[in-house]
Amino acid sequence: AVRTAFLSINAKPSAEVYVDGVYKGDTPPQMRLKLRAGHHKIECRHPRYETYLETLKITAGELSRREVSLKKLRGSISLATEPGAELFVDGKRFGTTPIRRPIELDAGPHTLAIKKPGYFTWTQEVTVEAKRTLPLKITLSRQY
Repeated sequence: AVRTAFLSINAKPSAEVYVDGVYKGDTPPQMRLKLRAGHHKIECRHPRYETYLETLKITAGELSRREVSLKKLRGSISLATEPGAELFVDGKRFGTTPIRRPIELDAGPHTLAIKKPGYFTWTQEVTVEAKRTLPLKITLSRQY
């Protein structure tokens, strides 16, 4: 006879839930699944967050619970430009050049601005890829 067990799972932010490679739905709301007792591979997926993976053993007649907090995917930019320029990312000041180490950001689109007195402001939307460094070499134009 098949012995039934239960799994309650909630992921923040919302995520697609897979059990043994089979899509079961999205959270929230919290999911309550009826499964065969034994080992199962659990995955919670979101395109901008690291995939949560776990193999767990659930016992017949019992309820196992999982509260999953997904971690944002991160990438970085490496910037080379004139010294003494201020870097802004999404409107927030990040520092003055030269910035010697890559700047770690959430993966996805960001608006960059580089400002320096006597130069035109450079503004561009860039996409930071997860676990990659985007190299940028920007030459500012003098105002006249």
